[in-house]
Amino acid sequence: MTNDAEYIKEFVLEGHENLDRIEALLLLLEKDPRSPETLADVFRAFHTIKGTSRMFDFRRVEKLSHAAEDLLSRLRDGQAVLSTDNVNWLLRVVGTLRQRLAGIEKAGAEEPGEDDPVFLNTPAPPTDPGPTSGIAENTLRVNVTVLDRLMAEVGELVLTRNRVLQWSTGRGDPEIALRSQQLNGITTEIQHQVMQMRLQPIGQAWNKVPRLVRDLCAHLGKKARVVMEGADTELDKSILEAIRDPLTHLVRNALDHGIEPPDLRARLGKPAEGTVSLRAEHESGWVLLEITDDGAGIDPARLRERAIQKGLHSAEEAGRLEDRDAVALVFRSGFSTAEKVTEVSGRGIGLDVVKDNIEKVGGAIEILSAPGRGTTFQIRIPLTLSIVPTLIVSDGQTDFAIPQTHVIELVRLGGERAAHVEWMEDAAVFRLRGRLLPLVFLRQALRREPPPRSASTAQTLVVLRAGARPFGLVVHRAKDTEEIVEKPLGRHFKGLPFYEGASILGDGRVVPILDVMGLAESAHVISALERTHRLAPAAAPAPPAEKREVLLLVAGVDDSRAAIPLDRVDRVEEISTAAIERVGGREMIQYRGELLPLHRLSNLLKERRVRPRSTPASEPMEALPVVVCRDARNRRGLVVHRILEMVDTAPGDRRPGSRHGVAGTIIARGRITEILDLDVLFEPLPSSGGPS
Repeated sequence: MTNDAEYIKEFVLEGHENLDRIEALLLLLEKDPRSPETLADVFRAFHTIKGTSRMFDFRRVEKLSHAAEDLLSRLRDGQAVLSTDNVNWLLRVVGTLRQRLAGIEKAGAEEPGEDDPVFLNTPAPPTDPGPTSGIAENTLRVNVTVLDRLMAEVGELVLTRNRVLQWSTGRGDPEIALRSQQLNGITTEIQHQVMQMRLQPIGQAWNKVPRLVRDLCAHLGKKARVVMEGADTELDKSILEAIRDPLTHLVRNALDHGIEPPDLRARLGKPAEGTVSLRAEHESGWVLLEITDDGAGIDPARLRERAIQKGLHSAEEAGRLEDRDAVALVFRSGFSTAEKVTEVSGRGIGLDVVKDNIEKVGGAIEILSAPGRGTTFQIRIPLTLSIVPTLIVSDGQTDFAIPQTHVIELVRLGGERAAHVEWMEDAAVFRLRGRLLPLVFLRQALRREPPPRSASTAQTLVVLRAGARPFGLVVHRAKDTEEIVEKPLGRHFKGLPFYEGASILGDGRVVPILDVMGLAESAHVISALERTHRLAPAAAPAPPAEKREVLLLVAGVDDSRAAIPLDRVDRVEEISTAAIERVGGREMIQYRGELLPLHRLSNLLKERRVRPRSTPASEPMEALPVVVCRDARNRRGLVVHRILEMVDTAPGDRRPGSRHGVAGTIIARGRITEILDLDVLFEPLPSSGGPS
C-alpha cells in the first residue's frame, strides 16, 4: 500500500468517527437546543472534516462540510434558531458525507459530480483554521489484521508455554523451574495485554441506536427514548462485530411491535413516550446484555394458538407449554406474532437468524415478557474467543475440553449423592439443593447408547449452563484446567453436534472441545427440562430481577464458618505441608509453574485487630485444603481447615458485614457464616515476620 493510500484510508476512518460523533451530538442538541457546548462540539467536528478534505483536495466533501458549518455558525451567533428541520437537514448532510467517504474508500479518489444545490444554498465566508491542539498524540492506529495475526501467535505461545510447564514439572531442577515460572509470567502478561488491545466498548455497537430510534419513531408515529447503561463494557472486537446486526434487529422489533402509539399508551395509563433500554455488564468471563422495552409484551396464549395453526404443536402439547417455552417459539424460523408483516420488522421474522448469530459466537439468548408490561431479551456472550480457559474431563477412555464459561460447579457422585439421581421415564435427573437437573452421560451420549441405571464407580457431575438453563454432564472424572487455543474441525467433522473444535494440550495430545449447546440439544435436555418444570413447579427458577449467588462454604480451625463467592474460586486443592516454602517471611508453594502465595483463613480475619500469629513449624495435618482464588491477574491460595459445600443464596439472604474483610453474613445450614471480601483480605500487609 502506498503512502497516499494509507493517508486516504486514515482520512476515511477519521471521517467516519467524526460523523458518528456528529450524529450523536445532533440528537443531544435536538433535546437541549440551548446547549452551547454541544453546538460547539458539532461545529468543531464539521470543521475538522472540512479541513482534512481540503488537504486531499476532496472538494465535494469540503463544500458540503462548509455548508453545514455555515448553518451551525449562524445558530451559534443567534442569527437562526435550531428547529427539527435544521436537525433533519444536518442529518441528511451526515448521510451524504457517509456516501462520499464510502466512494473515496472504494476508488481512492472523490467521485466527480455536482452537489445538490439544497446543500449549498447558503455560502459561508472563509473560515480560519482552528487553533492547533496542544495535547500530545497518545494513540496509534493499528490495522485489525495485525492484531489478529498477533493474537494467533500469542495463542501458539500459550500452547508452547503449556508444554514447557508440563515438561518441567517434577524434574527436580531448580533452574528449570525458575525459568519455567519466568516464561509463564511473561506469557501471561503478553496474553493479557494483547487481549486488552482487542477489547472495544460495546457502546461502539450502540452508537447508531439513538438515530435509529429517532428515525423509526418519525416513520411509525411513535415516541420513544433510549436509555443506555454500561456502554463502556468491553468485549472482543470480533464478537462486537458479530452482534451489531442482531442488536439492531432487536431494537427495530421493540419499536415496531413493542412500543405502542402515544394515544394507546395514554389510554393504558402509560407515559406517551416509550422507553427502550440497553444494558451491559461483565460476569465471570461473560458479557450480559439486556434489550428491554416497556411496550405491549408478548402474549403466550397467542403464541400457543399460532403454534397450533402452523402445526408445530397439537392443542394438548401447546397447552402443556410453560409460558417461557411458548414465548421462545418466536425463535422458530418463520414464526411471528405480528398481525401483519411491516417494512420495518415482524416479531419472529428474523429472530431465528438473531439466535443463530449469537450462538455462533458461543452466546445464548432468552426472552422474558409480560403482556402489557414489555419485553426483555437477555443475551450472554463470551468476553473473547481467542484463548479459552477450559476444564479437561474424561469419559474413561478419551479426554475432552469444556469451556469454563459454561461450567457452574463440580459435584462428586458417590456414596449418598448417588441416591440423588432419579429417573423419570427414560430420563435421569439429579436433585441438587432442591432443584432438579437433567443429566447427560457423556460416554453414552457420544456413543448413542442408553444411559446406565447404575454406576459401578464414583463419577463426577459437571453442572453446565446451556444458555440460561442448567443441566448436569456425568463424566468419569474431571482432570485439570488449561488455557487452550481453539482450532476449527476439518470438513469431515462438520455437522457433528457434540464438538465445536479441537486443541492441543500441554503434553502434545489433541483434545476435542465439547459444544455444550449442541450436547444439550442432541441429548434432549430441553425436553427433560420441560418435564422437570411440570413435575417440580416449586423448583422453578427465581424471578429474573433477583440475581442469585453461589457460595463455597469452608470451616476454620475453630470450626467458624466462612463463605467464598464461587466466581472467585479457580480450584480446590489438597497440598502437602512439606511443599510449603517460606519466601520473605511469607508462605508459598510452587503451583502449576508459578509461585502461589498462601493465606491462612484463621489469620486473615484477625490480622487487623492483633498481630498475626506464627504458624507452628510442624503441622498437625499432613495435607491442607487450599481454595485457589483468582482476580483479573493473579491467583492466591486460601488455606482452610475443611471444605464443606456450596449454597445458593439470594440478595435478601445477606446481612451487612460486622468487621473489616467481611462483605456480609448469611445463615447457612443453621450457622452464622461470614462472606469473605477477598479484595480487602488479600491487600498487601505490613511485614510481620510470619505468614499472612
